[in-house]
Amino acid sequence: MEDILFIEKESRKTVIHTSNERYETTETLSEIESKLDDYFFKTHRSYIVNLKK
Repeated sequence: MEDILFIEKESRKTVIHTSNERYETTETLSEIESKLDDYFFKTHRSYIVNLKK
């Protein structure tokens, strides 16, 4: 989880970005947001960023 830089919505998929990888999922941003730690912040309806990065 600490490796995640940001998460974004692209069309019908949610994309999780790390330094080295890009992961696509069909989960909604809200579903992912509920699983994340407190240092993640939803800056826009399509983006969640890691405040530690």
